[in-house]
Parts: sequence; C-alpha cells; structure tokens
Amino acid sequence: METFVEQKTCKHCWKQFWIRARDVEFYDKVSPVINGVKYQVPSPTLCPDCRLQRMLAHRNERKLYKRTCAATQQPIISIYSPDKPYRVYSQKFRWSDARDPFEYGRDFDFSKTFTENFNILFQQVPKLALHGHVSNENSDYVNYFVESKDSYCSYAWWYNEGVLYCTVATRIKYSCDCLSCLDSEYLYNCINCIKSYNLQYCLDMVNCSDCYNCKHCVGCKYCINCDHLENQQYCIFNKQVSKEEFHRFLSESKKNNTFSLSKDTTQVIRNSENCEGSYIYDSKNIYQGFDVFDSSSDCAFVEQVFWYKDSYEVFGAGYGERVYGGLVTTLNIYEAIATSIVRRSQYVYYSQDITWCNHIFWCIGLRNKSYCIFNKQYTKEEYETLVPKIIEHMKQTGEWGEFFDTSLSPFGYNETVANEYYPLSEEEATKKWFKWSHYEAPTPIVDKILEGKDLPNNIQEVEDDILKYAIRCDVTGRIFRIVPQELNFYRKHNIPLPRKHPDQRHLERLQIRR
Repeated sequence: METFVEQKTCKHCWKQFWIRARDVEFYDKVSPVINGVKYQVPSPTLCPDCRLQRMLAHRNERKLYKRTCAATQQPIISIYSPDKPYRVYSQKFRWSDARDPFEYGRDFDFSKTFTENFNILFQQVPKLALHGHVSNENSDYVNYFVESKDSYCSYAWWYNEGVLYCTVATRIKYSCDCLSCLDSEYLYNCINCIKSYNLQYCLDMVNCSDCYNCKHCVGCKYCINCDHLENQQYCIFNKQVSKEEFHRFLSESKKNNTFSLSKDTTQVIRNSENCEGSYIYDSKNIYQGFDVFDSSSDCAFVEQVFWYKDSYEVFGAGYGERVYGGLVTTLNIYEAIATSIVRRSQYVYYSQDITWCNHIFWCIGLRNKSYCIFNKQYTKEEYETLVPKIIEHMKQTGEWGEFFDTSLSPFGYNETVANEYYPLSEEEATKKWFKWSHYEAPTPIVDKILEGKDLPNNIQEVEDDILKYAIRCDVTGRIFRIVPQELNFYRKHNIPLPRKHPDQRHLERLQIRR
C-alpha cells in the first residue's frame, strides 16, 4: 500500500500532487555526496505532467532543417533551423579531435543564477547538428539514432536497418511508420510490436507473424482483425478460418484499403511485476511508466526507457542507473541529475552532450574528461571545494534539484516533443514562458502536387514519376514527398501510398495509445 507523505501545489499549473514515501527515499538516494557531505535533493516543485512538459520542451526530435556546418562550411541536416544564432557542427567534425570544448570554459559568477550562468556557456558552445553518431551508415535524415544504416526520417534508437518514418525503434529491420517496436522485421504502421515479423496495422503484438489489423496478441500467425488471442493461426475477427478463406479475405481487404489502427486505451503490462502505467514489458517496480522495456526496475515517471534501474524523471534513454531528470540519457549512465544527451558517464550533474566523463558539473560538449565545472578543468580537491559552494548558491535561488529552465531550450515549443504530448497554441505557449518558432522551411520544388485523396488504392498503379511529385496531406494541407526506398517498400508489401504527412501519421499513432 502506498504511503503519501506530502501534498504539494504545482508552481506552474497550481494543481495539487502527492509525494510518496518511496519518492523521498529516492531523492535521498540520488543526493550527491561530495567530500563526505550529502547535498540533499529536494522534492519537486512541479506536478508530474508539468515536469515532463518542461523536459520535453528541450527535445526537438523530428524537425530537421538544412543549414551549413560552422566549421567546414559544408551543407548539413540539423535540428537547429537556419534562423537560430548558434554555431552548428556536422557530426563528423563534432566527433573529431579538431575542437576544444575547454575553449569556452568560464568561472561561476555568484552574482547570477545558475540559469543565467549556464545560458552564457550554452550560447557559446557549438551545437551538434543531429544527436546521432558517425557509426550510422547512409542515414542522413535521422536523429537520436546510433549504429544504424539505410534509414530515413526515423528518430530514436539504435541497431536498426532500413527503417522509414519510425520512432523509438530498436533492432528493427525493413519497416515503415512504426512506433515503439523492438526486435522485429517487415512491420508497417505498427505500435509496440516485439519480436514479430511481417505485421501491418498492429498494436501490442509479441512473437507474432503475418498478422493484419490485430491488437494484443501473443504467438499468433496469419490473423486479421483479431484481439487478445494467444498461439492461434488463421483467424479473422477471432474466429478460426481456412487457409484459403484467410488469403481471400486478406486480398479483398488490401484491394479496398480497409485496414487502419483505431484508438485503444488498454493498459498493457506484460511479463512485469508491481508496475503502474502502460506498455511496460519485462520489468518490475515501475510507477507511472510508459514504453518501458528490457528488464527496467525501480523507476518512476519514466517514458521510452530500456534497461533502466532506480531512476526518476527519465525520457528516451537506455542502460542507466540512479538517474534523476535525464533527457535522452543513453548507454551506461550511473548517478546523474538534470542531464541531456549523456553517454557512458557517471557522476554527471546539470550537463549536456557529455561522453566518457566522470565527476562533471555544469558542462557542455565534453568527452573523456573528469572533474570539470563550466567547461574548465579542476583538480579533484578544487572540484570538491567549489561544487558545494555552487550547490548552496543553487539552493538559495531555488534551482537545485530542478531540471533546466525552459529559457535554456534552443527550440520553439512547436518544434519539440512537448507539443506532441501537451499541444498548445502560440498564445498559450508564450503565456507559459515557452518559446515559439516562426521559421518555415522553403517549399520543395516539384513537378506538380497531387492531392492525397486522389491517390490510387492499388500501389501497382503508381508509376516511378511519383518520385518527382509532392502529395498534399488530407488533414494538414502540408506537402510531402515519396523517396525511392519508401516506394519500393510499399510495392513489395502491396501497401497503398500514404495520404497524410509523416508528422500527421506520427501524431495519430501517439493518439491511439493515449
């Protein structure tokens, strides 16, 4: 039975929320000990929704722009629109040894808040064009992607091949328009499908193959319009059919383009223990978790996490332990507070874009460093003397224990994942102290624009000329193009061309589960 110890009022939306006894234990556990003294992390001042909204306002996942590398002057794809004032580096240059992040080091100014100090450093340090890695192959239009190849317009995570318009894909091959899928191949318009093969329009499928328009099935093959089946074959609407009837029904459904995903509010918790939330797999002791995978445990308020332990307020991360307030904190992280884009590091606090580092406070863009503050090198003794002073200063300004202020986000609210989860108008966003982007990318030059509603249902009727044209989204009016690998995928799997813009398709997949 939960024990609630304190009721608080959110300083952002003024709603009341509770602090549990287990929360207090966690905040005590992650409070850093420096030179033998523990610096207690306080309970949060925002409710869970406002905390997530604040964090996601720092994450531009899908808005990609053309601009020029500030170092090489070569054209690049970037998450920073050309009107933003930052210097932006290509991934190749950023991961080389040709730059020195200590060049931007500075002393902490105790006459300013942490946010004011950090903002000066943030404005000066060049930005990485995309959050990925040079290990990606033939995958220029991807973000938060690692160790993947032949992929296009896909966002998060790793070890993928030939994926198109996918988000939160891990170990996925040759798939298109998917959300939160793992260890699968040949998926189309699928959500939360795991260890599966050749699925279309499916939700929450595990160890399934050759299924269409199905939900919540395990170990099934050759099923259409089925729900909550286990270890069945050749079923339509949960009824057994012959092999011939199955293929006849499938052919007719594809001909008439009748497949689609529909809204689903089922709470999905599979092979897990003591968990609260949805789409939690193979995990235990998860509180308010969503899209939690790979033996995660003892976490609260987490989303899109893989193998995370003893952590709170984490979004989009893998392989971490004792992390509090982590945005895209990936791959072997231990003991971190208020971080964004941290890789293979430990004891990192209030820092961004950190790789292979230890004992880092308030830094940006460091690699293979230890005992640094504001991008300056210190001895261990100097570090342990100065850090407590800055923490005490942050306590006085009310910033200690809080995630980065939204004023430090380089993006407009309408560019970020926050707007997908908590949509706001420009007026509403600016009233809440969020930024707003007015940049509009140039309209692509095409031979002509086709209306989505006028496209044929039969992909075999589509000529190669479609690659020269643009399609106007039936819902938003935005235009988009079909790329060669995408057309090949639709033809191979007998799937009609999409009538909606990729961003609209992504939003509709998100809305299906919420």
